[in-house]
Amino acid sequence: MAIHMSPIAVRLDKILPIAGFALWVLLLPVLLVSYLLLPVSPDQALFDYMAWAKLQGDPYYAGLVEQNWPGKMYLHEWAVRLFGAKFWTWRAFDFVLMQVATMGGAILLWRAGLAWAPWIFVVLYPLLYVTTGGWFAGQRDIVAAGLLIIAAALVIGPRQARGRPNALWSALLAGGLIAASVLVRPTYLSYLSGVIVLEFLKFPNEPERPLSRSLSRVGALIIGFAAVILLAVGDTWMNDALDDFYRQTLLFNIEVYPVSEGRVRLISDLVAWLMQSWHWVSLCAGFGLLAWFYRDGLTRAQILIIGLAATGIVSFLAQNKGFGYHLGTLPPATALFVAAGLDALARCSFGAGDHGAFPATAGAVLGRCHRLVCLALFVVTLGLVALGASTRALQVAGTFGALKTESAWFEPRYDGYYRPYWVDVERVVAAIRAGSNPDEYVLQWGRYFEIPYLAERRPVFRFVSTPALSILSERFSYHDEWLDEIARAFEQRPPVFVVLDVRQEERIVLGNITPAEQIVADAVSGFSEVMRTQHLVLLEAP
Repeated sequence: MAIHMSPIAVRLDKILPIAGFALWVLLLPVLLVSYLLLPVSPDQALFDYMAWAKLQGDPYYAGLVEQNWPGKMYLHEWAVRLFGAKFWTWRAFDFVLMQVATMGGAILLWRAGLAWAPWIFVVLYPLLYVTTGGWFAGQRDIVAAGLLIIAAALVIGPRQARGRPNALWSALLAGGLIAASVLVRPTYLSYLSGVIVLEFLKFPNEPERPLSRSLSRVGALIIGFAAVILLAVGDTWMNDALDDFYRQTLLFNIEVYPVSEGRVRLISDLVAWLMQSWHWVSLCAGFGLLAWFYRDGLTRAQILIIGLAATGIVSFLAQNKGFGYHLGTLPPATALFVAAGLDALARCSFGAGDHGAFPATAGAVLGRCHRLVCLALFVVTLGLVALGASTRALQVAGTFGALKTESAWFEPRYDGYYRPYWVDVERVVAAIRAGSNPDEYVLQWGRYFEIPYLAERRPVFRFVSTPALSILSERFSYHDEWLDEIARAFEQRPPVFVVLDVRQEERIVLGNITPAEQIVADAVSGFSEVMRTQHLVLLEAP
């Protein structure tokens, strides 16, 4: 519908892009430094180590056991190739990925006919992303969500950008990006089905298109998707690891790693996450969706973003683990709706003429009342966003306040709570480097994968994710075969050092370990302790 903008809105059309770009440029280095100093989660440290080990000759699955699909490992591998084995390698690479996804979200909003929303999103989303914490930012779910955002921008682009006809190349690229997200998080496959259905739907203000065109677009989507999947299959086949992939990512997850609890319990977790951790974002996103719908009616872009959020919720329920970071599509989806809602409310507040449900015949009084209501909602929403964003900004500011008290300016914020103190990590890494050669091996037994990664020492066996040994049971079809392999590994690649998590040490003392772990415990029983910290013990071979 046509909305005739007031002089204030015309000025905002000129000022907001400049202000948004200036604020983005100002925040970029601040957020980057803050993010680089955020310790990676154990999952991310594991993928860092696996990526480095792969570059030393240990292929995924055949040489490195992992129950997840290879997409995230590929990303970490590119990061290590680019930056080397540094503690900030993944954070730096992921920050670039996040900025690319942010640009994708801005383009999605612009192509949906929202001129101000893109500039709000490019400032809001990076701030939200960086402050979600080490167990959320950079995890598989939110990284894969970024790929889906770019895919959505490609899907919507040719259709709604100035009425130009759809281009098959955009569908081809979108299919490839959806496949890349599936390789990172397989449960995101549902997004592809939603996009395919969406191709056959007609929305207001869109040009007519024959069925043959929709079929061509769907064909391009599927071809792009299949091409990327086949590339991953081909890489796995070249490493003679297809059977290993099947055993680790399918059989192991089905036979050993299922969660027997019902999924109903996850609903309360989801509600708690939305109403506590992300209360202001969730509330403003709800306002935003309603305002956007009120102004423009139901649009393709809205469905794509709703589908993004739904994909994350479906994935969260399908995995049935209850981890908050499995809701990785919700931060970008809510940020997109917040930006779109502020745009819609601002334009309704500052415009004149047709406004949503109020036609010109409704009279000047209703028109003014309508604008006042829109203005009130705009002020409330903007206030909530400003208040919430300021608390996130204070988190970032706190990073720089803490840096002034540290002996080193540039080191990660290891708080000694769920990760070791950084000074302890440096001590252990230095000891391993000094006491071993680059071609010798280290056993990391626990979840401190950053230590052998930073020390640049290869793993003893391909079971790099040693916590998986604690759940390895006879239910697994290849249980005995894996036990034999673990025993042989210590003869073929004896470790010079063992990095032992103190929690694992307690389980050994109590005898609360699996047969697989017992083999490892017997193999290192003669090792001597050379260093002990609050979180780990460093053992050296006799």
